[in-house]
Amino acid sequence: MNKNNLRKKFMNKREDLSDSRVIFKSKRIVNNFLETDFYSNSDKIFLYVSYKNEVQTRHLIKKMLEDNRDVYVPAPDPDTKEMDAVLIDKFSDLTEGAYGILEPINSNSKIDPSFLDLIIVPGLVFSLKGFRIGYGGGFYDRFLARSNNREGNPIKLSFVYSEYIIDEVPTNKYDLPVDFIITEGKIINCKEYRRN
Repeated sequence: MNKNNLRKKFMNKREDLSDSRVIFKSKRIVNNFLETDFYSNSDKIFLYVSYKNEVQTRHLIKKMLEDNRDVYVPAPDPDTKEMDAVLIDKFSDLTEGAYGILEPINSNSKIDPSFLDLIIVPGLVFSLKGFRIGYGGGFYDRFLARSNNREGNPIKLSFVYSEYIIDEVPTNKYDLPVDFIITEGKIINCKEYRRN
């Protein structure tokens, strides 16, 4: 199955999830994340602002701010298909953007993504090797490429409902995998699967 067909299949599947299932699954995933060294050892964290039935991150953003983490969120440019990581001080620093997703009101406090400690990447469906199918815009592929510009690259991880992990997804030379996946029940080290 090609990327577009997989995207359509899993998008329809995710849209059918009830609000209660999304909330239940998201809480378990976020709680698993908060107990990891990924969180405790990271000061500069980039994460997406959840939209529709994605794994929910809004409460997590507020929790990170309370924990005095430097929280960076996406500021996409629809014209260039590039994306910046912008620091926010409070959740009310966000407003609805071009895609209906919350974005920072002020985009002055940017960081080079290679200086982040942790990047939390959204996606629709993932392989065990960490490759993903997103929404087709290429924003994250370009952003992740920029994050690899120096030694000591940020850790890349994704929050994924367990039923959205499949053995393989189609890839091309621009696709960059995440290092770890956190589901409701486990943490997957994608680098180990890539070594096999």
